[in-house]
Amino acid sequence: MKPSCIACGGPVEYALRALTVRTLHIRDLSGERRVQTLGDFREGAVCTSCAEKRLALKTAPFRAVGRQLLFFVAVIVLGAALLGLSLTVLRAYRIVGILGAVAMAAGCLCVAGTLLESRRTADSLRARSQQEAMETAAYDVFISCLPTHDADENLTYIPASARILSRKNGDLMVLYGLLPEIARQAYERLHEKE
Repeated sequence: MKPSCIACGGPVEYALRALTVRTLHIRDLSGERRVQTLGDFREGAVCTSCAEKRLALKTAPFRAVGRQLLFFVAVIVLGAALLGLSLTVLRAYRIVGILGAVAMAAGCLCVAGTLLESRRTADSLRARSQQEAMETAAYDVFISCLPTHDADENLTYIPASARILSRKNGDLMVLYGLLPEIARQAYERLHEKE
């Protein structure tokens, strides 16, 4: 049976693999700690059309983060409303004005950070060759279609792409938030010969 696109079911161009990382957050009296294990490889395929759509979305910074920006703008507007209420109607309740000002500042910082990160992603994709950028977009589609939770565990995925395989295990630790031992194991699993 020929594989079909994980997103739309169409004929595929990119056959992809990603290593699953299972993270359990344990909270106790001493604080919070993470326990990580490696799962199995997940395999799937993505069509050229879905990869092109994702690439076009990722290289247009405002379109890529439109929904997030709407939420942050709503926070700014709510903060402005609270600040206005505290200055006019609720003069005795200065805490409402302080909360409004904090909400406005947080919303502005989130808008700036989101746009900056989106711009970095777009610039990074434009700097790559068309083939590399399409493969990255295909992996993005593939990973976005995979589950993110399994019971109490958070699931993340490390693409088994040439770009990731060229990195060191310390890079994997930083990029994917891995514990040092898990980063070493992931590096070894990604480089196993099948």
